Amino acid sequence: MEAEAESILHITIRDFLGENTIYNVLPLNSQVLVFDKNITAYSVLSALVNNLADMGVMWNAQKSSFETLIGFRDALDLLLGVAAAEILEVDDRRKGEEALVPNDSMIQELMNAEFQAFKKASLFADNVIIRLRNLRMKTWEEIMAGHRRNGLIECDREETLAVALEKMTDSRVKRVAVRDKDSALIVGCVSMKDILSFVVRFATTQSDRHAVLPIPKALFDKATSLADWFVYEDELLLLNLCKMQRGGQNNFLSVVSRSGEYRGLILRRDIIFIIRGDNYVLLSKTCGEFLAHMEEERKAMWIESISGTEFYTEGDNLRILVEKLLFSHGNVVTIVEKDSQKYKGVFTISDLFDFFIGVKSCLLYTSPSPRDS
Repeated sequence: MEAEAESILHITIRDFLGENTIYNVLPLNSQVLVFDKNITAYSVLSALVNNLADMGVMWNAQKSSFETLIGFRDALDLLLGVAAAEILEVDDRRKGEEALVPNDSMIQELMNAEFQAFKKASLFADNVIIRLRNLRMKTWEEIMAGHRRNGLIECDREETLAVALEKMTDSRVKRVAVRDKDSALIVGCVSMKDILSFVVRFATTQSDRHAVLPIPKALFDKATSLADWFVYEDELLLLNLCKMQRGGQNNFLSVVSRSGEYRGLILRRDIIFIIRGDNYVLLSKTCGEFLAHMEEERKAMWIESISGTEFYTEGDNLRILVEKLLFSHGNVVTIVEKDSQKYKGVFTISDLFDFFIGVKSCLLYTSPSPRDS
């Protein structure tokens, strides 16, 4: 019965995603910042944080066209490149692989340098700010030519949610820019979380027969396969952020003690705690020290997670997991062993779509389904 119910749910959501358009999901308060290519890197980072924006779009005035998305993935690339260049005394006027792009050899140099590079941490932070203020985004775009993972990932607002999910999955991004076909303007952005929330609203109008479905084994296996995706709390933050960006698979670092106890998550967008207030000295700290700083900042800003949403509890069904993903900080639900508090893996929204709903199968919704035959 469980297999039959799961199959029906696959088909129902597959059809739902193929029949509904991005327009239905586009947030009413959606905003997209537009940056001119002559703006400085410092201004871009500050604008993203101060406007609480998830992304911006780079505008080429000469061509009168939008060119690339600037999200927190790009912001972290930018920040890490400038920081690494400062530590290794790289001349950021040079172009190509050797400058401002933390490649494997640069990471190895950082590992060899260890903490020696940060003996004068305050001076390091000041110099990073100077580099950011002097670096124009036009120069950054030239440096990143050939290294950028994605261009302008966009959808027309009349395209289906299934198409949007396919583009996100193929490009390994969590959101796409939405363009109005008639005006050719970027009118907002849509994230995986927006789509999941829309699916949940739809599901609540349906029968509750799927409410107690267990978490699919494939989804649970994927979550626990990330049990080795962790960093130690006494390791250097900058170094591990570089490794995370180079890996490209995940947008978080799971932090544990040397004995394996879970300490917390560092998300890509947590760089807002570094950018806000020009707190670049935090790059010279350990992962554990950065976690402690974020905790103090959240308390000061009265930001508290909804109780119980951060962790998977043994026996949670599919509905509970989806609710936790929607309300948790960073759209990640962590698996921690109850008694030992050891880290065991994470559930993510992208894994939910990839393994349970099946993005690729959603695109085939116009073909006859078992329900139609």
